[in-house]
Amino acid sequence: MHACHRRDGQNSRWSEILEDEALTPEFLPSLTWAGEKLQPAWTAKLLAGEHDHRARPWLKARMPRFPARADLLPVGLSR
Repeated sequence: MHACHRRDGQNSRWSEILEDEALTPEFLPSLTWAGEKLQPAWTAKLLAGEHDHRARPWLKARMPRFPARADLLPVGLSR
């Protein structure tokens, strides 16, 4: 459930793996209360890979793309 982002005070699995390998994990935004912040239209473009710019260009991590589901996922995530 917490593969890449922290949520509800729990670290992500990715952070734990990087720490085990003595690497500094990148600071990714917490997903606690994220549904209340999401804007479905913007998230749909993100998941479809249609944004012209990177929201956080300093991060190496990238959100995966789900173009076939980009119209339905944002609605579910925001709820």
